[in-house]
Amino acid sequence: MPQYEILILSKDAKRQAYIEAQHDGDEDAVRSAIRIANGRLFEVWRDLTCIHRAQEQQITSRAA
Repeated sequence: MPQYEILILSKDAKRQAYIEAQHDGDEDAVRSAIRIANGRLFEVWRDLTCIHRAQEQQITSRAA
């Protein structure tokens, strides 16, 4: 089983939580991340490859 990292992000793309998990494949990992994130932004990584990333329009600027 491949090893995945799920990063839960704040609206300005700062990491809030880091979860390591094993899943049967990329789609399973993304579905799991959707449940874990519960509406928050997230990224899913397999090794050094990002398989899911928050869309640019979802990330707010860090500048006030």
